[in-house]
Amino acid sequence: MTGTLEKAKFEIYENVDSATPKETIAVLFNPSQYSISGGATYGSHNRSGKKNSNNNSSSSEKNNFLDSRLQTLSLELFLDTSGKTLLGKKPEDAIDVSVHVKKFMDMVRVKGEIHTPPIVRFCWGSLKFRGRVDDVNTTYTMFTSEGKPIRAKVTLKITEVRKLSEKYMEPFESPDRTKARMITQGTTVWSIAQAEYGTPAMWREICQANQIPNPLEIPVGTVLKVPALE
Repeated sequence: MTGTLEKAKFEIYENVDSATPKETIAVLFNPSQYSISGGATYGSHNRSGKKNSNNNSSSSEKNNFLDSRLQTLSLELFLDTSGKTLLGKKPEDAIDVSVHVKKFMDMVRVKGEIHTPPIVRFCWGSLKFRGRVDDVNTTYTMFTSEGKPIRAKVTLKITEVRKLSEKYMEPFESPDRTKARMITQGTTVWSIAQAEYGTPAMWREICQANQIPNPLEIPVGTVLKVPALE
């Protein structure tokens, strides 16, 4: 006995913090494959800071992990409405496949009330990928005698969107790695310097790394990069 075929779907959210989708779009046919890409960003720091005559580092460089790059999901969907006719109906009576294409094109359109495209979550099996659609390409491959499109392929590229806590509060523990810390009520660059370096005197390093001219005017919620110890 076989189970019910699970259809892939897109959940549409107003923003990354929304708990309930405002719309759900089921695909006509599950994709045959999808790909996910990602990576990491590293920074090279010279241990001595010296330069040789060729302007190259004269001593070994140390690569520090800075951040994980946003992942990207790419997939292709097959849309076909040529069979969406009642028995005895002609192909010309099929639904225009553009009706379904429009649902995906709307994923890259800016919504007036939020001034940004919506957040989407692609759900299929164990995959729950949240992000914004960067690119939608449609190729129409079948038409009726009147020129109405009834079959198409849609390729989508979705770039991951992380919540603030997911993006910046990386679980860095080693003092030789760059960290990130958020300014909250009662938190200052001096207290961060004390906690991370053991002395509040290193507050200038934090401000310099974040291009902050006045440490007394940092808004609550600001995420600061804490440079690695050399």
